[in-house]
Amino acid sequence: MQGRFDRPDYRTGMNVCLNVIPVEEGAAPRRSGTRLGGVTRSGAYAVLREYNVDQKQPYDAELTDGHLRLWQAGGQLVTHPGTAVSAVSSGDPAYFTSVAHGLNQGDHVIFTLEGATSYAGIAQVLGRQMRVTSGLTDTLYVADALTGATVDGSLIDFSTLTGLTVFKIYDLLTDYVEDDLQQIRVVQDGTNMLLLHNSYPPQTLVVNENSNGVFTSATLTDTVFYDGPYLDIPTDGSTLTPSALSGSITFTVSGITSVNDGEGFLSTDVGRMFRIFSEPAAWASGTAYVSGNKVKEADTYWRAVASSTGVQPSTDAGIKWVIDPTAAAWTWGTITSVSSATVFVGTLHAAVNYPENTAGGNLLYTNAATAWQLGAYSETSGYPAVGA
Repeated sequence: MQGRFDRPDYRTGMNVCLNVIPVEEGAAPRRSGTRLGGVTRSGAYAVLREYNVDQKQPYDAELTDGHLRLWQAGGQLVTHPGTAVSAVSSGDPAYFTSVAHGLNQGDHVIFTLEGATSYAGIAQVLGRQMRVTSGLTDTLYVADALTGATVDGSLIDFSTLTGLTVFKIYDLLTDYVEDDLQQIRVVQDGTNMLLLHNSYPPQTLVVNENSNGVFTSATLTDTVFYDGPYLDIPTDGSTLTPSALSGSITFTVSGITSVNDGEGFLSTDVGRMFRIFSEPAAWASGTAYVSGNKVKEADTYWRAVASSTGVQPSTDAGIKWVIDPTAAAWTWGTITSVSSATVFVGTLHAAVNYPENTAGGNLLYTNAATAWQLGAYSETSGYPAVGA
Protein backbone atom coordinates (compact mmCIF):
# COMPACT_ATOMS: atom_id res chain seq x y z
CA MET A 1 0.00 0.00 0.00
CA GLN A 2 2.92 2.39 0.59
CA GLY A 3 3.48 2.64 -3.15
CA ARG A 4 -0.19 2.90 -4.14
CA PHE A 5 -1.08 6.42 -3.04
CA ASP A 6 -3.38 6.61 -6.08
CA ARG A 7 -5.81 4.17 -4.48
CA PRO A 8 -8.66 5.41 -2.22
CA ASP A 9 -7.85 2.80 0.46
CA TYR A 10 -4.28 4.15 0.68
CA ARG A 11 -5.60 6.59 3.27
CA THR A 12 -6.72 3.71 5.51
CA GLY A 13 -3.52 1.71 5.21
CA MET A 14 -1.26 1.31 8.25
CA ASN A 15 2.42 0.68 8.71
CA VAL A 16 2.94 1.03 12.47
CA CYS A 17 0.41 1.39 15.28
CA LEU A 18 1.30 2.44 18.80
CA ASN A 19 -0.80 1.57 21.85
CA VAL A 20 -3.75 0.36 19.78
CA ILE A 21 -4.82 -3.16 18.85
CA PRO A 22 -5.99 -3.62 15.24
CA VAL A 23 -8.70 -6.25 15.14
CA GLU A 24 -10.05 -8.39 12.34
CA GLU A 25 -13.36 -6.53 12.17
CA GLY A 26 -11.55 -3.30 11.26
CA ALA A 27 -11.55 -1.19 14.41
CA ALA A 28 -8.43 -0.20 16.32
CA PRO A 29 -9.29 0.11 20.03
CA ARG A 30 -6.80 1.47 22.52
CA ARG A 31 -4.47 -1.14 23.95
CA SER A 32 -5.69 -2.34 27.32
CA GLY A 33 -3.45 -3.00 30.25
CA THR A 34 -1.46 -6.24 30.30
CA ARG A 35 0.08 -8.39 32.97
CA LEU A 36 3.18 -10.56 32.82
CA GLY A 37 2.15 -14.06 33.79
CA GLY A 38 5.46 -15.73 33.08
CA VAL A 39 7.45 -17.40 30.36
CA THR A 40 6.10 -20.04 28.01
CA ARG A 41 7.06 -23.67 28.52
CA SER A 42 10.89 -23.65 28.44
CA GLY A 43 10.66 -20.27 26.72
CA ALA A 44 9.49 -21.91 23.51
CA TYR A 45 7.52 -20.26 20.72
CA ALA A 46 3.82 -20.41 21.62
CA VAL A 47 0.36 -19.24 20.69
CA LEU A 48 -2.49 -18.44 23.07
CA ARG A 49 -6.11 -19.37 22.45
CA GLU A 50 -8.88 -17.96 24.64
CA TYR A 51 -11.02 -20.51 26.49
CA ASN A 52 -13.89 -19.34 28.68
CA VAL A 53 -15.33 -22.05 30.89
CA ASP A 54 -17.57 -19.36 32.34
CA GLN A 55 -17.45 -15.58 32.63
CA LYS A 56 -15.98 -15.72 36.12
CA GLN A 57 -13.16 -18.08 35.18
CA PRO A 58 -11.57 -17.43 31.79
CA TYR A 59 -8.52 -19.39 30.70
CA ASP A 60 -5.87 -19.06 28.03
CA ALA A 61 -4.59 -22.22 26.40
CA GLU A 62 -0.84 -21.96 25.76
CA LEU A 63 0.24 -24.15 22.85
CA THR A 64 3.90 -24.95 22.27
CA ASP A 65 5.56 -27.73 20.30
CA GLY A 66 3.84 -30.88 21.65
CA HIS A 67 2.36 -29.30 24.79
CA LEU A 68 -0.72 -27.44 26.03
CA ARG A 69 -0.82 -25.56 29.33
CA LEU A 70 -3.53 -23.42 30.91
CA TRP A 71 -3.27 -19.92 32.31
CA GLN A 72 -5.96 -18.60 34.62
CA ALA A 73 -7.21 -15.04 34.82
CA GLY A 74 -4.58 -12.97 36.57
CA GLY A 75 -1.70 -14.68 34.80
CA GLN A 76 -1.32 -17.82 36.89
CA LEU A 77 -0.46 -21.23 35.49
CA VAL A 78 -2.88 -24.01 36.36
CA THR A 79 -1.23 -26.64 38.56
CA HIS A 80 -1.91 -29.99 40.17
CA PRO A 81 -2.38 -30.13 43.96
CA GLY A 82 0.92 -29.42 45.70
CA THR A 83 3.02 -31.34 48.20
CA ALA A 84 4.91 -29.81 51.13
CA VAL A 85 8.70 -29.46 51.08
CA SER A 86 10.18 -30.55 54.41
CA ALA A 87 13.87 -29.89 53.75
CA VAL A 88 16.40 -28.53 51.26
CA SER A 89 19.92 -29.97 51.12
CA SER A 90 22.94 -27.71 51.28
CA GLY A 91 24.56 -29.04 48.14
CA ASP A 92 24.88 -27.52 44.69
CA PRO A 93 22.73 -28.69 43.06
CA ALA A 94 20.43 -29.01 46.06
CA TYR A 95 17.73 -31.64 46.40
CA PHE A 96 14.31 -30.99 47.90
CA THR A 97 12.65 -33.42 50.30
CA SER A 98 8.93 -33.80 49.58
CA VAL A 99 7.24 -37.01 50.70
CA ALA A 100 5.47 -38.94 47.91
CA HIS A 101 5.64 -35.94 45.58
CA GLY A 102 4.65 -38.03 42.53
CA LEU A 103 6.86 -36.00 40.20
CA ASN A 104 8.87 -37.45 37.33
CA GLN A 105 11.92 -36.33 35.42
CA GLY A 106 10.93 -33.70 32.88
CA ASP A 107 7.91 -32.40 34.81
CA HIS A 108 7.71 -28.64 35.23
CA VAL A 109 6.93 -27.28 38.68
CA ILE A 110 6.38 -24.06 40.62
CA PHE A 111 7.29 -23.45 44.28
CA THR A 112 5.18 -21.27 46.58
CA LEU A 113 5.98 -19.98 50.03
CA GLU A 114 3.61 -18.93 52.82
CA GLY A 115 6.19 -16.77 54.57
CA ALA A 116 9.81 -16.29 55.56
CA THR A 117 11.94 -14.26 57.95
CA SER A 118 14.69 -14.23 55.33
CA TYR A 119 14.26 -14.74 51.59
CA ALA A 120 17.97 -15.12 50.89
CA GLY A 121 18.61 -18.08 48.63
CA ILE A 122 15.01 -19.18 48.24
CA ALA A 123 14.60 -16.52 45.54
CA GLN A 124 16.35 -19.02 43.29
CA VAL A 125 13.07 -20.91 42.91
CA LEU A 126 10.25 -18.54 43.86
CA GLY A 127 8.34 -17.13 40.90
CA ARG A 128 10.19 -19.33 38.44
CA GLN A 129 9.17 -22.34 36.44
CA MET A 130 11.47 -25.21 37.34
CA ARG A 131 12.08 -28.53 35.62
CA VAL A 132 12.56 -31.78 37.52
CA THR A 133 15.96 -33.14 36.49
CA SER A 134 15.98 -36.28 38.66
CA GLY A 135 14.71 -37.63 41.93
CA LEU A 136 13.39 -40.46 44.02
CA THR A 137 10.01 -41.06 45.68
CA ASP A 138 10.59 -38.46 48.40
CA THR A 139 13.32 -36.24 46.91
CA LEU A 140 13.87 -34.32 43.70
CA TYR A 141 16.38 -32.12 41.93
CA VAL A 142 15.19 -29.15 39.89
CA ALA A 143 16.68 -26.61 37.50
CA ASP A 144 15.34 -23.41 35.95
CA ALA A 145 13.17 -24.52 33.03
CA LEU A 146 14.30 -21.55 30.93
CA THR A 147 18.01 -21.18 31.73
CA GLY A 148 18.90 -24.61 33.13
CA ALA A 149 20.43 -23.03 36.26
CA THR A 150 20.51 -25.36 39.25
CA VAL A 151 19.67 -24.49 42.88
CA ASP A 152 22.53 -23.77 45.28
CA GLY A 153 21.32 -25.16 48.61
CA SER A 154 24.16 -23.55 50.58
CA LEU A 155 22.42 -20.18 50.08
CA ILE A 156 19.12 -21.34 51.60
CA ASP A 157 18.38 -21.26 55.34
CA PHE A 158 15.38 -23.58 55.48
CA SER A 159 14.72 -22.71 59.15
CA THR A 160 13.59 -19.23 58.05
CA LEU A 161 10.93 -20.57 55.67
CA THR A 162 7.29 -21.42 56.29
CA GLY A 163 5.03 -23.49 54.04
CA LEU A 164 7.31 -24.17 51.07
CA THR A 165 5.22 -26.23 48.60
CA VAL A 166 5.94 -27.65 45.16
CA PHE A 167 3.21 -27.78 42.50
CA LYS A 168 3.33 -29.66 39.21
CA ILE A 169 2.26 -27.46 36.29
CA TYR A 170 -0.71 -28.92 34.40
CA ASP A 171 0.69 -30.00 31.04
CA LEU A 172 -1.22 -31.89 28.34
CA LEU A 173 0.64 -33.56 25.48
CA THR A 174 -0.40 -32.72 21.91
CA ASP A 175 0.64 -33.69 18.39
CA TYR A 176 0.99 -30.09 17.19
CA VAL A 177 4.46 -29.07 16.00
CA GLU A 178 5.76 -25.53 16.22
CA ASP A 179 5.38 -24.72 12.51
CA ASP A 180 1.64 -25.46 12.69
CA LEU A 181 0.71 -23.62 15.89
CA GLN A 182 -0.26 -20.34 14.25
CA GLN A 183 -2.92 -22.07 12.12
CA ILE A 184 -4.77 -23.59 15.08
CA ARG A 185 -8.27 -22.17 15.45
CA VAL A 186 -10.67 -22.82 18.28
CA VAL A 187 -14.44 -23.17 18.52
CA GLN A 188 -16.17 -23.38 21.88
CA ASP A 189 -19.49 -24.96 22.80
CA GLY A 190 -20.24 -24.60 26.48
CA THR A 191 -17.32 -26.09 28.40
CA ASN A 192 -15.96 -27.94 25.37
CA MET A 193 -13.36 -26.28 23.16
CA LEU A 194 -12.50 -27.72 19.75
CA LEU A 195 -8.97 -27.19 18.44
CA LEU A 196 -9.00 -27.25 14.64
CA HIS A 197 -6.17 -27.61 12.14
CA ASN A 198 -6.45 -29.08 8.67
CA SER A 199 -3.47 -31.41 9.24
CA TYR A 200 -4.58 -32.84 12.61
CA PRO A 201 -7.67 -34.64 13.87
CA PRO A 202 -9.84 -32.16 15.80
CA GLN A 203 -9.13 -32.18 19.54
CA THR A 204 -11.57 -31.47 22.36
CA LEU A 205 -10.28 -29.62 25.42
CA VAL A 206 -12.44 -29.88 28.53
CA VAL A 207 -11.72 -28.16 31.85
CA ASN A 208 -13.56 -29.50 34.88
CA GLU A 209 -14.30 -27.37 37.91
CA ASN A 210 -15.93 -28.12 41.25
CA SER A 211 -19.11 -26.49 42.51
CA ASN A 212 -17.07 -23.52 43.73
CA GLY A 213 -15.61 -22.89 40.30
CA VAL A 214 -12.17 -24.20 41.26
CA PHE A 215 -10.15 -26.08 38.63
CA THR A 216 -10.00 -29.84 39.21
CA SER A 217 -8.81 -31.44 35.96
CA ALA A 218 -8.51 -31.06 32.20
CA THR A 219 -8.53 -33.48 29.29
CA LEU A 220 -7.51 -33.23 25.64
CA THR A 221 -8.92 -36.01 23.47
CA ASP A 222 -9.68 -36.77 19.84
CA THR A 223 -13.04 -35.33 18.90
CA VAL A 224 -15.65 -37.98 18.09
CA PHE A 225 -17.87 -37.11 15.14
CA TYR A 226 -21.10 -39.01 14.62
CA ASP A 227 -22.25 -40.01 11.14
CA GLY A 228 -20.69 -37.34 9.00
CA PRO A 229 -20.00 -35.11 7.30
CA TYR A 230 -19.51 -37.04 4.07
CA LEU A 231 -18.44 -36.51 0.50
CA ASP A 232 -21.11 -36.76 -2.18
CA ILE A 233 -22.39 -40.13 -3.38
CA PRO A 234 -20.14 -41.27 -6.28
CA THR A 235 -21.66 -40.60 -9.69
CA ASP A 236 -19.43 -42.97 -11.65
CA GLY A 237 -21.72 -45.96 -11.00
CA SER A 238 -19.31 -47.70 -8.64
CA THR A 239 -20.83 -49.99 -6.02
CA LEU A 240 -19.74 -51.04 -2.53
CA THR A 241 -20.29 -54.69 -1.61
CA PRO A 242 -20.20 -55.92 2.01
CA SER A 243 -19.13 -59.43 3.03
CA ALA A 244 -21.48 -59.67 6.02
CA LEU A 245 -24.27 -57.87 7.81
CA SER A 246 -22.48 -57.13 11.10
CA GLY A 247 -19.19 -57.41 12.93
CA SER A 248 -15.92 -56.81 11.14
CA ILE A 249 -17.07 -56.47 7.54
CA THR A 250 -14.97 -56.50 4.36
CA PHE A 251 -16.16 -53.95 1.80
CA THR A 252 -15.17 -54.11 -1.87
CA VAL A 253 -15.62 -51.23 -4.29
CA SER A 254 -16.22 -51.96 -7.99
CA GLY A 255 -14.17 -48.99 -9.19
CA ILE A 256 -11.77 -46.43 -7.68
CA THR A 257 -12.46 -43.41 -9.88
CA SER A 258 -14.29 -41.65 -7.04
CA VAL A 259 -12.02 -42.92 -4.25
CA ASN A 260 -9.26 -40.49 -3.30
CA ASP A 261 -9.04 -39.00 -6.79
CA GLY A 262 -8.55 -42.39 -8.41
CA GLU A 263 -5.91 -43.69 -5.98
CA GLY A 264 -8.34 -46.02 -4.25
CA PHE A 265 -8.35 -46.71 -0.53
CA LEU A 266 -5.15 -45.76 1.31
CA SER A 267 -3.67 -46.65 4.68
CA THR A 268 -4.34 -43.05 5.74
CA ASP A 269 -8.08 -43.78 5.42
CA VAL A 270 -8.03 -45.84 8.63
CA GLY A 271 -10.41 -44.15 11.06
CA ARG A 272 -12.34 -42.48 8.24
CA MET A 273 -16.12 -42.68 8.31
CA PHE A 274 -18.18 -44.26 5.57
CA ARG A 275 -21.92 -44.45 4.91
CA ILE A 276 -23.78 -47.10 2.93
CA PHE A 277 -27.40 -47.42 1.83
CA SER A 278 -28.49 -51.02 2.34
CA GLU A 279 -31.39 -51.84 0.02
CA PRO A 280 -32.80 -55.05 -1.48
CA ALA A 281 -31.90 -56.27 -4.94
CA ALA A 282 -34.05 -55.30 -7.91
CA TRP A 283 -37.10 -57.47 -8.65
CA ALA A 284 -36.36 -60.10 -11.32
CA SER A 285 -39.19 -61.64 -13.33
CA GLY A 286 -37.62 -65.11 -13.41
CA THR A 287 -36.98 -65.39 -9.68
CA ALA A 288 -39.27 -67.45 -7.45
CA TYR A 289 -40.11 -65.36 -4.37
CA VAL A 290 -41.54 -66.55 -1.08
CA SER A 291 -43.28 -64.68 1.71
CA GLY A 292 -40.93 -62.28 3.46
CA ASN A 293 -38.63 -61.64 0.49
CA LYS A 294 -37.96 -57.97 -0.21
CA VAL A 295 -37.20 -56.29 -3.54
CA LYS A 296 -36.87 -52.90 -5.20
CA GLU A 297 -39.10 -52.17 -8.15
CA ALA A 298 -40.35 -48.92 -9.71
CA ASP A 299 -38.21 -46.99 -7.17
CA THR A 300 -40.30 -48.51 -4.36
CA TYR A 301 -39.53 -51.22 -1.80
CA TRP A 302 -41.80 -54.24 -1.59
CA ARG A 303 -42.23 -57.25 0.69
CA ALA A 304 -43.68 -60.53 -0.55
CA VAL A 305 -46.73 -61.74 1.39
CA ALA A 306 -47.17 -64.88 -0.73
CA SER A 307 -45.09 -67.01 -3.08
CA SER A 308 -44.91 -65.87 -6.69
CA THR A 309 -42.86 -65.91 -9.87
CA GLY A 310 -43.16 -63.21 -12.52
CA VAL A 311 -45.69 -61.13 -10.55
CA GLN A 312 -44.58 -57.51 -10.87
CA PRO A 313 -45.01 -55.78 -7.46
CA SER A 314 -46.13 -52.41 -8.83
CA THR A 315 -49.00 -54.03 -10.77
CA ASP A 316 -49.98 -56.59 -8.15
CA ALA A 317 -52.62 -54.52 -6.30
CA GLY A 318 -51.38 -55.80 -2.93
CA ILE A 319 -52.13 -59.50 -3.47
CA LYS A 320 -48.60 -60.95 -3.60
CA TRP A 321 -46.67 -57.81 -2.71
CA VAL A 322 -47.07 -54.91 -0.27
CA ILE A 323 -45.06 -51.70 0.06
CA ASP A 324 -42.45 -51.90 2.85
CA PRO A 325 -40.85 -48.55 3.80
CA THR A 326 -38.51 -50.34 6.25
CA ALA A 327 -36.91 -52.49 3.56
CA ALA A 328 -33.95 -50.11 3.08
CA ALA A 329 -31.86 -48.00 5.45
CA TRP A 330 -28.66 -46.01 5.74
CA THR A 331 -26.00 -47.12 8.16
CA TRP A 332 -22.50 -45.87 8.90
CA GLY A 333 -19.19 -46.96 10.32
CA THR A 334 -15.44 -46.37 10.37
CA ILE A 335 -12.63 -47.94 8.37
CA THR A 336 -10.47 -50.11 10.62
CA SER A 337 -7.96 -51.38 8.03
CA VAL A 338 -7.23 -51.14 4.32
CA SER A 339 -6.36 -54.31 2.40
CA SER A 340 -5.93 -52.86 -1.09
CA ALA A 341 -7.00 -49.97 -3.29
CA THR A 342 -10.42 -51.60 -3.66
CA VAL A 343 -10.92 -53.33 -0.29
CA PHE A 344 -11.23 -52.10 3.28
CA VAL A 345 -12.49 -53.58 6.56
CA GLY A 346 -15.01 -51.53 8.49
CA THR A 347 -17.02 -51.61 11.68
CA LEU A 348 -20.59 -50.33 11.81
CA HIS A 349 -22.00 -48.07 14.51
CA ALA A 350 -25.38 -47.79 16.16
CA ALA A 351 -27.69 -44.89 15.43
CA VAL A 352 -27.05 -41.70 17.36
CA ASN A 353 -29.77 -40.17 19.48
CA TYR A 354 -30.56 -37.17 17.36
CA PRO A 355 -34.00 -36.76 15.77
CA GLU A 356 -32.48 -35.59 12.49
CA ASN A 357 -30.04 -38.49 12.27
CA THR A 358 -31.23 -42.05 12.74
CA ALA A 359 -28.82 -43.91 10.44
CA GLY A 360 -26.93 -46.76 12.04
CA GLY A 361 -27.01 -50.41 12.99
CA ASN A 362 -26.38 -53.57 11.03
CA LEU A 363 -26.73 -53.91 7.28
CA LEU A 364 -29.91 -55.41 5.88
CA TYR A 365 -28.38 -57.09 2.81
CA THR A 366 -25.01 -58.15 1.42
CA ASN A 367 -25.73 -57.24 -2.20
CA ALA A 368 -23.83 -54.40 -3.89
CA ALA A 369 -24.88 -50.94 -2.69
CA THR A 370 -25.19 -48.24 -5.33
CA ALA A 371 -25.41 -45.38 -2.81
CA TRP A 372 -22.43 -44.98 -0.50
CA GLN A 373 -20.19 -42.20 0.78
CA LEU A 374 -16.76 -41.63 2.28
CA GLY A 375 -16.25 -39.31 5.23
CA ALA A 376 -15.06 -35.82 4.42
CA TYR A 377 -12.36 -35.85 7.13
CA SER A 378 -9.36 -38.14 7.36
CA GLU A 379 -5.59 -38.11 7.27
CA THR A 380 -5.94 -38.59 3.51
CA SER A 381 -8.36 -35.76 2.81
CA GLY A 382 -7.45 -33.40 5.66
CA TYR A 383 -9.39 -32.21 8.67
CA PRO A 384 -11.59 -29.16 9.34
CA ALA A 385 -9.61 -25.95 9.80
CA VAL A 386 -12.51 -23.72 10.85
CA GLY A 387 -15.85 -24.28 12.53
CA ALA A 388 -18.80 -22.76 14.33
